[in-house]
Amino acid sequence: MVTIDLPILLSRHSSIFLEQNGVVGTYDLNPISGGANNRVYKISRSEECDGLVLKCYYHTSEDKRDRFNSERLFYKWLWAQGIRRTPEPIAWCNEHRMALFTYIRGKKILPGEIKIKHIHESLDFIRDLNASRDLPEARNMPLGSEACFSLNEHLACVDRRMER
Repeated sequence: MVTIDLPILLSRHSSIFLEQNGVVGTYDLNPISGGANNRVYKISRSEECDGLVLKCYYHTSEDKRDRFNSERLFYKWLWAQGIRRTPEPIAWCNEHRMALFTYIRGKKILPGEIKIKHIHESLDFIRDLNASRDLPEARNMPLGSEACFSLNEHLACVDRRMER
């Protein structure tokens, strides 16, 4: 882990966005790997603090999907429904497609590590989502980039991801 001054490493827009949301001075900044398109960084202030997450959303003119807005609206809806199974969104920068979240400790679960409790937690999350799916706000939300509405669509999505 390297301690750095955020404004030196990050773009001017990222630095301004973070400063506007109380992230100033010297911090530990570590990339979080795993995503293919977006850039995600853990920002830590001290050992006592879990930290924050800065997410910079990838966008290209060739891709007509608005992943940033879809995710922003989804988080807004989740938190309005009282669903707290995700990081808390703290701030959004529409112009530069960035978001600031709370950091949740954890690790990626490998296939051999999946326990029945993980399956129950996933099912609880799906149940929570579906409990309010008929509300107008839910029905008017844009679809996620990999939205699936049938078993065949889910299987095809998994196949596409496995091919990557």
